[in-house]
Amino acid sequence: MTAMNTPRLIFHAGNCLNNKKPFARQCRLCVQYCPHDAIGGDYRIDRAKCTDCGACMSVCPSDGMLDSAQRATGEYLLRAAAPVLHCPAAQPLGWEIPCIGVLDRDAWTVLLLRAESASVRVFTGDCARCDDRQACAVSVKALQNAAAGWEEPLQLKIEIRPDTGTPPDAAAAAQAAPPPPKEGRGFRALRAAGRQKLKELLPGAVAAETGAVPETRRWLLDFLAGEPERRTPFLGVRIGGECTDCCVCAKVCPQDALTIVQQEGKIRHIYESARCVQCRRCEEVCGPQTLKLEIVRLTHKYLTGKILLREGVPRCCAQCGAPIFHKKEPGLCLACARKDPAMRGVLY
Repeated sequence: MTAMNTPRLIFHAGNCLNNKKPFARQCRLCVQYCPHDAIGGDYRIDRAKCTDCGACMSVCPSDGMLDSAQRATGEYLLRAAAPVLHCPAAQPLGWEIPCIGVLDRDAWTVLLLRAESASVRVFTGDCARCDDRQACAVSVKALQNAAAGWEEPLQLKIEIRPDTGTPPDAAAAAQAAPPPPKEGRGFRALRAAGRQKLKELLPGAVAAETGAVPETRRWLLDFLAGEPERRTPFLGVRIGGECTDCCVCAKVCPQDALTIVQQEGKIRHIYESARCVQCRRCEEVCGPQTLKLEIVRLTHKYLTGKILLREGVPRCCAQCGAPIFHKKEPGLCLACARKDPAMRGVLY
């Protein structure tokens, strides 16, 4: 069984990192990895060239590129007894996605988690002969990154099963079929059903929904909510002892995953991992290079809550009192240091 509506990739300007917060180096991953040159300088999709291969989705950190059926795909993965995903060129068993390319790091993480307790399979056609093979390669790289911190044996099965035109076995099709929709009553249920119907008729309507947490990250959070003690590998932020508390990392974070709280003369660096899309802007601007993204193992509590990464005391110039962003002695700002020739080669 396939998805109710044909998946279609959409550019979501509100989710694009370039539109969230200014940064010296714009994100152009979608343009860089598109194998069909279907994404223009304004990041809009040229439908005449786009094949819905999903390479842009796999590398986009923030749902700037997304599939209009993404939420329905997540519901299927989390609720089906034996989830099966297949591309259009593979045997039509389970849930159809545009291409393996639409699966990003978080999506693969959910598949790996589900595969520990259920039969989870991904069917592909003959990728070597497919025009979208580059998108598949990009997504497989995302799978390798997701599996890098895995301690348990991997149970996920990826099989090459080209569509031969023969109907799938009835028993297997019944097992992989999407479960019936959740029962709902009242106005909220009717409104949700109406919104879903609108999305099926007008896929572009999903582009009006802006969220701080990407859809596949929501899949991960929903899964871990049912296993609150499960520790999952996650590429998260860590701050080392050389931090100068300059707070530039928080200022450039487009997701507000890093925030600063000043209290009782101290600076507290707060991290919300659910919002973090691993764009590495914070790592890039860190002067002392003490902030790093590393694999950590987090439970649902730490993925959905706020983590105190560091508590420090801001340093001020010993002469003028202005903030300084280094740990060298003497503690002077650059303006005051330049007034003293002895500081040449020490602070400037």
